[in-house]
Amino acid sequence: MVFTAPSIVAEVSPVQDIIKRVIGLPGERISSSSTGQVLVNGQPIAQPWLSGATRQDPGPPITTLSIPAGRYYVMGDNRANSEDSRFFGAIPGSSIVGRVMLDGCG
Repeated sequence: MVFTAPSIVAEVSPVQDIIKRVIGLPGERISSSSTGQVLVNGQPIAQPWLSGATRQDPGPPITTLSIPAGRYYVMGDNRANSEDSRFFGAIPGSSIVGRVMLDGCG
């Protein structure tokens, strides 16, 4: 999804909009292991988009949390080098600019 950069990112970068994957929805409980396996409501999610390098170095784990109403947990694909919800928290729905769609890729 595309969303307006949180103020903590805007303070150090001229980026106005950011693209990340939505990993957790409002009301869900989310966590991850040190190996990068993400759990939503206690169930592992498939992450076929992650590269082998990201699987070897998934970056910091997600501390178990419940996503508040109206907020979304987002993560980058390059987990070891991504400022995402592990850094700035779940983003408010009001920050959403749009949805990313790929066409003709393959």
